Amino acid sequence: MPWSRNSALKHMNPSFETLRRWLKKPALFESPVVDHIWNDPRIAGKMLEMQIDGATNLVSRNAIFTEKSTSWMIKYLDLPVASKICDLGCGAGLYTRSFATRGMKVYGIDISSAAIDYASQQFLNEDNKIRYTCGDYLQGIPEGPFKLVTLLYYDYCAFNPEQRNRLLKNIQKVLEPGGVLILDVFSDFYFASLTEGNSIRFSETEGLWSPLPHFNLKAIFKYPAEMVYLDKNVIITPESEREFYNWYACFSPEMIRKELAEAGFNVKEKFADVAGTPFYPESLELTLIAGKQ
Repeated sequence: MPWSRNSALKHMNPSFETLRRWLKKPALFESPVVDHIWNDPRIAGKMLEMQIDGATNLVSRNAIFTEKSTSWMIKYLDLPVASKICDLGCGAGLYTRSFATRGMKVYGIDISSAAIDYASQQFLNEDNKIRYTCGDYLQGIPEGPFKLVTLLYYDYCAFNPEQRNRLLKNIQKVLEPGGVLILDVFSDFYFASLTEGNSIRFSETEGLWSPLPHFNLKAIFKYPAEMVYLDKNVIITPESEREFYNWYACFSPEMIRKELAEAGFNVKEKFADVAGTPFYPESLELTLIAGKQ
């Protein structure tokens, strides 16, 4: 029988179409930022373990850098003792506790109930210097006013433009006059260094994504016009398949300065990291010190 496209399609291996679907490039921000990772009991627990360990930068900055970073922020801003600080996306409370041990009054908010439960239990003896809330700071920030609001470890990069604007407006409402926002983002140089591609890995043992033997199909997609990239992970086990989308916006100094200005912030200074390293064009990240206009 002569070969034809129709006959070939009738006998196409279904695995081919499945793999092609998994590796198809999604539309920009097709899947919004949601809490399915942070509030999946098992995955959130695994990420919490990595934060508590404090030895790596996989899900939060390591303990040594956190201490260095906190000291630099207090010194750079000349913060008086008992200044009120809000740490957005506080996780297990490494930054909040570091600020508290230096005499600050600290408020932490995070969407992960596992992280907030841990932080609250660990730091009950901090002489009432720390308060925690489990919540979504895109919907509003309780408490305030604050002398300093921190948004660290590229949390800002995870949101789409509308969400970022909403978040900045929420921060505006809780900053005291003369208060400061410190945030860090991935740089344009970091975006340029990324390469699109995909890979597959099989694990016989328990990992971050699954307690069962599983395949991890990982793909990196770039969206140059918007300077956004997607880290997509498809996890296939004998029982199920799950997809995880992690979006990250990257910024040049001009881009982030313009975006902050449109939300009512003036950038006072920029650095290469949140420990005060002077900014240089090849830096993979960018830290901004911004005040209300």
